Amino acid sequence: MVLIPQRSASQDKGINATKPPASKPVTGPPLPIPVARHAGPPILTPTHLAPAKCFEQDQDSQWNKYLFRPGELAWFNRGNAWGLCVILKRTLTRDHQNHDRAKYL
Repeated sequence: MVLIPQRSASQDKGINATKPPASKPVTGPPLPIPVARHAGPPILTPTHLAPAKCFEQDQDSQWNKYLFRPGELAWFNRGNAWGLCVILKRTLTRDHQNHDRAKYL
């Protein structure tokens, strides 16, 4: 129930505004409080990749073939120290178990 108090005559002195009519208390069952419903994040669906424009792009799109790309800077372990190199060329070679191994220059 909501009650709005009426102003007294001493509060109205100096105010030229018209007096609003007194409101009646609201009776009856309480109104339900609206609950915001969150539908969650939208469901995302994967899109198809555009066709590869060159051989390098095709090789990069294949999983677990190469670790580095030509032109990339890479750190490598030289035993006691680390070295920095630029990948100029990459090739795949087959080991004795017939697995592809990446070779970098």
